[in-house]
Amino acid sequence: MNYLKIGLLALLLSISGCQSSAPTEFEQLKPYYASYVGDNSAMGAIVHLTPGSDYFKQMALTETSITLSYEAPPITSKEQQEAYNRWKPERAFAYNAAVFFLLVQNLETITFEWTNDLGMKDTYVESKEAFFEAYPELHKLASERLMEQYLEKAHALFRTS
Repeated sequence: MNYLKIGLLALLLSISGCQSSAPTEFEQLKPYYASYVGDNSAMGAIVHLTPGSDYFKQMALTETSITLSYEAPPITSKEQQEAYNRWKPERAFAYNAAVFFLLVQNLETITFEWTNDLGMKDTYVESKEAFFEAYPELHKLASERLMEQYLEKAHALFRTS
C-alpha cells in the first residue's frame, strides 16, 4: 500500500512539474521595454534573447545607434552544418531590428555585421524611420504600446522557425 501512495505522489509531482512553463518571449523581453541605447546591460540582454545570439561577437553603442557583430563559428559537425544551413541572417536581423526598435526608446539606427563561415562580411543597416515606413502595422502597434501583439506580428513577418 505504501508503494502505491509513493507512486501516486511521484506521479502527481511529475505532472504538476510538467505544467510549469518557461517564460514566453514577451515575458523575457518585457523588462527591457523603454530602455536606452546607453544601458549596456539591457542591450546585451536583448541581444541574447533574440535570434542569432549563438553567433554574437560584439556590440558598439553610440548615442542613438547600435552596431552588433555576428560571426559564424567553425563548422565541426554535421549537426552544426545543418543548423548553420537553416540560419537566415537577413530574416533574423529584420526581426531583431523590430525587437530593438520596440524596446529601445532612443534607438534611431541599428547595424548588423555578419561574417559567414567563409570569412565574407555583409552589413545590414536599418533606420527606425525607414523600418516603420516599410512596416506601418508594426509602427501602429508600437505607438499603441501593444508589445505582445507587436512581437507576434514581427514573429510572423520575419522569423524562419
